Amino acid sequence: LHIRTMNNSSLEWLADANNSLQFEFESCATSKNLILRIFLYAFLSVGIICTVVGNFLVVVSIAYFKQLQSPTNSFVMSLAVADSLVGLVVMPYSMMRTIEGCWYFGSLFCQLHSSLDVMLCTASIFHLSCIAFDRYYAVCNPLVYSLKMSHSRVALLIAVCWVVPMFISFGPIMLDLHITGVDIKCGCCNCLKCKITLARRAKPR
Repeated sequence: LHIRTMNNSSLEWLADANNSLQFEFESCATSKNLILRIFLYAFLSVGIICTVVGNFLVVVSIAYFKQLQSPTNSFVMSLAVADSLVGLVVMPYSMMRTIEGCWYFGSLFCQLHSSLDVMLCTASIFHLSCIAFDRYYAVCNPLVYSLKMSHSRVALLIAVCWVVPMFISFGPIMLDLHITGVDIKCGCCNCLKCKITLARRAKPR
């Protein structure tokens, strides 16, 4: 009796919950305005070029001028390297994926790109934390700062800033641990025809 009194929307909801749904929607770049795409490519390309060139100049300046080679600037130089790599190996492909609405480079490179994205962004955060700690220690303990922040300790901290993000990014992503238990899966990594497929499975009761 209760089922008979249900409205059509409730019955449709139950059908969706009990059966796997699969639907496709077009995400082709051809549906977008060509002028808008050209503008977005030009605008974002300028940002990428500024990111790479600006950070490259920071690296060259610190490496060339001896008076700039301090513990703090060592962190800044390593941070500039990380940000330069973001501009070189992450941002161009992310720009294409955002504008085109598709990923054309295969599933393996999709995982590699995501791993590099997470690793380099996390490394940047670690470097900023080290710079903040370095400045805090220099202000609060100026008399012992030069003794505590030796070149070996700075090198160790920089190594941590690179190694830890590498493990927490490449490990889970390359092993697909980041999508374990996810109900919605997107097939954009193999998007050869600009088609994205979503599938939803009902949760076990």
